[in-house]
Amino acid sequence: MKKLNYYSFDITASEHIKDTYNPKYKYLSPNKLYSKFTHKNHEDDALGNTFFFPKDNDNLRANDRIPPHDYKFYDFYVNDGAEQVDDFMDNPDINSSFGFILSVKAKNIFEQFILPDHKFFPVNVIFNGKNHEYYFLLVAKENQPINYNQSSFEEWYTDQEVEINNYIDLSEYIPSKNGNVPFYQRKNISETKIIFNKELDLYSAVTLTNSWFYFSERLKKAIQKAELSGILIHKATEPLFFSSY
Repeated sequence: MKKLNYYSFDITASEHIKDTYNPKYKYLSPNKLYSKFTHKNHEDDALGNTFFFPKDNDNLRANDRIPPHDYKFYDFYVNDGAEQVDDFMDNPDINSSFGFILSVKAKNIFEQFILPDHKFFPVNVIFNGKNHEYYFLLVAKENQPINYNQSSFEEWYTDQEVEINNYIDLSEYIPSKNGNVPFYQRKNISETKIIFNKELDLYSAVTLTNSWFYFSERLKKAIQKAELSGILIHKATEPLFFSSY
C-alpha cells in the first residue's frame, strides 16, 4: 500500500482572506452568495430541499447518488460589500456536503482530473448588475472506488471500530412517517482510514468527518498554480488515505 496526501479546504471570500479582521467583510464568508430562497430552504422548489429529497432517486440524497433529472438553478447574487467574484463561492441555500460553485476557469481545471460520480449545473451569478457564468459541481459518494473491507471506520461517540462492507452500510433507512418522504440518514460513524482501489483527485467523505471534500496532491497543486480565488487549503491529518496497489 502507498500512503496518499489529501487536503481539506474552506471556501472563503477573497476579501476576507486578504483582510480577515475588516468588519465590512465579516458577512461575506463563507456565504458570499444569496438568492430569493436564502433562509427559505423549507420550500419545495428550493435547491437545498430538492437535493435532499430528489425524485426517483431510491430515497437517496443527491450527494449519495446523482439524480436522474436535470435541475435549473435560480439566479445567485453576490452579497453587498464584495469587491469581486471568486473562483470558488458558497451560499446557504445548498448544504455544503452536496458540492460547491465554481467559475469557468475552475471547472476547466477540475475536468482534467479524476472525479467521482458528479455533474456540473450551469449557474448565473449576478455581480454589480452583470451576469457571470458559473457552475455548481454536485458530487456523489456512492460509487467511489473505496476498498471498504480494508478501510477503517468507528462509531462517532465511542471510537469503537465498526465493520463496513459497502456504502449503504453507512446509512439507515428512515421510513415514511406522518406524510414525510422516506430517506436514508447517515449513521454516526467516522472514517479513520480510507483505502482506494483507484486514486481519486476529489474525494467526497462518506461519513461524518471534519470535512466534506478532499483534494489530491496534484489537484491541490493545479489550484494553487492557477491562483484560484475564494479557497483556503489545509493538509488533512485525518482520516489517513492509502492506495490498495
